Amino acid sequence: MLSKELLNKNRILTMSNNRTCDQLIVNIGCDSTIMMAVSTRGGVKDILLIKEIFNKNLINLTDVAYWVCREFGIHEIMTDGLGIGREFYNLFKNKLPKQDINISFSNLAKYEAAKKLEIAVKQGTLRLLQTPECAFYGYRKPFLGFSEVMNSHLETDKLLDEIDNIEYRVTASGNYVLMLKNSEINRARLDCLLYCYTDPK
Repeated sequence: MLSKELLNKNRILTMSNNRTCDQLIVNIGCDSTIMMAVSTRGGVKDILLIKEIFNKNLINLTDVAYWVCREFGIHEIMTDGLGIGREFYNLFKNKLPKQDINISFSNLAKYEAAKKLEIAVKQGTLRLLQTPECAFYGYRKPFLGFSEVMNSHLETDKLLDEIDNIEYRVTASGNYVLMLKNSEINRARLDCLLYCYTDPK
């Protein structure tokens, strides 16, 4: 779908000068949760934080989401409208009813969102964190702590691997679907990114 070479051209960001985001995307899985902080200003989507959280209960996840929102000035959370995402939604709303953070659902239309993602990468309107090597030498006093910042750059590597692992296939009924080239590489980060290109309910 998208070559690593093209994706790497969009790796231009650091957190040093980009500390404000507009959305937090929360993709809750069985074993881990991916959170992605996104700035949507100026007609681009800047992915500034990617965080994988293992084996946390929903109460802890709402706490992590809240503090990521506080750190990056985020006022909007988007999550899956099914299953655990709905439970997270209800708990967040009940726990933080007076906060100025809106939370909404999105039903992920993967193929349509992937086509929008492909266009965004080619137009340069999706921007990603630099490689870990660039980050290692570029940061002086990272505001989140060096290990937290580096982790987001490493998670960006994994995101690119997941994007590189998908392909379009046509079903017997003539519909296009996304398939994995290698079933051992999951798509949790990619699905989180695709929410950025899916309209909320």
